[in-house]
Amino acid sequence: MDWILTIPLCILLVELFLRLPLARKAAQVSRTAHKAVRIIASGSISDHWKEKAVPAYARRVFMGTMVLTGYMLLIGIAAYGVIVLFDYFSGSFGMFISSLEGIVLSTIVATGYYFVSKRLVWFKLRSS
Repeated sequence: MDWILTIPLCILLVELFLRLPLARKAAQVSRTAHKAVRIIASGSISDHWKEKAVPAYARRVFMGTMVLTGYMLLIGIAAYGVIVLFDYFSGSFGMFISSLEGIVLSTIVATGYYFVSKRLVWFKLRSS
C-alpha cells in the first residue's frame, strides 16, 4: 500500500516544483548578485556610487532569497500535509517514506515522472 501511495505524493511534488517559478527566481537572484560583484570589483566606479548601489542589490538578493524560501516552504508544507494524510489511511506511510526504501522509490518515481512529463510536453509542442 505504501508503495502505491508514494506515486501520487511524488507526482504532486514534481508538479509543484515545475509550476512554481523556482528556476526563474534563482536565476534572477544570481544575476543580481553577479551585478553587485561586478560593481564592487570595478575600479572605474567611485566608492560613493558603490555605497549607493550595493545596498540596493543586497535588498534585491535578500527579497529574492525570501521568495525562494517561501516556495520551498510551500513545497515542504504540501509534502508534510500529504504524508500526514496518507499516514492516516495507511498507518505506516510516514515511516516508509523516511526509510531508505521509501527515499529510493520516491527518487525513482519523481525522476521518472519528471522526464516523462517533460517528454510529453516536448512531443505536444513539436506536433502542433
